[in-house]
Amino acid sequence: MGVDKGDLGKINGEGLEEVTEGLEGLLVSLRSPENREEMEEETIHRIGQVYLQAEQDRDLRVLCARTVANAVADCERNRAVLLEDQEFLAEVGRTLLAGEDDVRGVNVALTLLFNFSNDYEPGTKLLTDNAQLPSGLSRTISVYHKSDEFLLHVALNLVELYLEQGATQGFPEAIIDILLEISSQVVEADPQDEDDWQPALVLMRLIESDEKFEKEFAVNRKKFATLLEVGKRTIRLDSVGQHALAVVGNISSREEFSELVKISPSDDIYVYIQNIIQPDTTNLMLVSAACCILGNLAIDAERVRCMMDLKPDLVQCVMRAYEGCTNAFQLQGTHLLKNISATPQYKSLILDNGAVDLIRRLCNVKLFFSIRRLGAQMARNLLRDVSNPNEELLEVVLHTFKTDDNDMVKVDCLQATVAAIESLATSNRLDQCQHLPTIVPSLVKGMTGILSASPDHWNGVTLLKTSKALGILSTQPQGQELLLRSPTEITDLLQLSDKVKAQVKSPQDTLLGVVKNLGFIASKLTHDPALHDVAQSAIRNATN
Repeated sequence: MGVDKGDLGKINGEGLEEVTEGLEGLLVSLRSPENREEMEEETIHRIGQVYLQAEQDRDLRVLCARTVANAVADCERNRAVLLEDQEFLAEVGRTLLAGEDDVRGVNVALTLLFNFSNDYEPGTKLLTDNAQLPSGLSRTISVYHKSDEFLLHVALNLVELYLEQGATQGFPEAIIDILLEISSQVVEADPQDEDDWQPALVLMRLIESDEKFEKEFAVNRKKFATLLEVGKRTIRLDSVGQHALAVVGNISSREEFSELVKISPSDDIYVYIQNIIQPDTTNLMLVSAACCILGNLAIDAERVRCMMDLKPDLVQCVMRAYEGCTNAFQLQGTHLLKNISATPQYKSLILDNGAVDLIRRLCNVKLFFSIRRLGAQMARNLLRDVSNPNEELLEVVLHTFKTDDNDMVKVDCLQATVAAIESLATSNRLDQCQHLPTIVPSLVKGMTGILSASPDHWNGVTLLKTSKALGILSTQPQGQELLLRSPTEITDLLQLSDKVKAQVKSPQDTLLGVVKNLGFIASKLTHDPALHDVAQSAIRNATN
């Protein structure tokens, strides 16, 4: 049908009644996408002028804003025109900051700003560059959330635009308090429609976005307990779960949190979290969140023992819950098992309850290398300081080292392999290891790879332990034979002795130990003519 030319003429008129009638007609016609595309630029500018001139006429302002909101809805052409009317847009934004009780004006201002900025990059940038608008949105949500559900929804949509742009710094801490209150009310109502949980989603994403929000929950028991209850009910939702898991993980990893929650039967929050972990769970995301929190509390052997004393079947419950799990987000909770595995008395318990299969699944996760690191680090703990390192677990580590493309995962695998060598050597079982043909070239390749990089990226302790492990292997007949079997690779490694020595800063420098270990390895290989010269050079570096 098209835009009524008579309406356009009335908008340009001088009488209030005539302008109002024209706007009302245009408002209806602009519900049609075709009519929006046909709208003339001058008309949008004219409506903006009417809005600015009608400072004392709220009804006319609302009508103008509603009309423009319709004009720019899903219409990039009209959005580009509106982008030129900076004064009009600024005045619309001020409606949210005025602090007046004007639900209609606020409602239409929110709708206009959302229609203008959603899926339109210049509009989104203009919106998120406004440093004052976040406080206006916070106030709007606080004042109107009980009386206008639609207004709350649009306001939250705008907050989500800020989240998508990583521009949440301007939001005051008050917005977290009000969203926590709203989310608690949603939990009580327990709606079936996932869209009704939007306040909880925005709450979780806001906390996740800014450290200042995290800290509030790490130091306030009441707030954290309320957040836990919201998280418990929303973590099952696809849209919320991953954010809720990240939030509780981040909060509980803060130093302040260990003072907030104690590993004690008298700490109701701790007991609440502990009791979530059950073997027959139907909500693994929730168990993962609980495991993340406990994992962040289990930072030393004493705390691990306290945790295990309070729940002796903790390892079995966690292992059962994660049986067969390959979900990268849920597997973040295995951080708890990794920390428990560092305490000697629980290593056998973890291995006996399916650790090898779990670590294999962790190391096969493609989405996050951090999950593969969890697997390699747990393997390192389980292979360290044991009389009989698990050969199947060592095989998983060696396979991961060979196939993974992430340097940090490779270093973790290198450390796990070194831990196994140290354990085998201590228990005099090195000659019984079936995996030496894979271990020796892996250690040589791993150490050469690290040393070939910039010294800024070296880990002195890893280099020292790896070179020591190679030194141990060089004293064994099979180990020495395997080193000699790859003359090019061992030559490359020994040649790097010069580079390492150049980085030694003092007699106490860890790298000096690396130089000496390389010299020791070289001393076992001088009888091979192909290695004689490079070996002698490495020996000189170690003795001079």
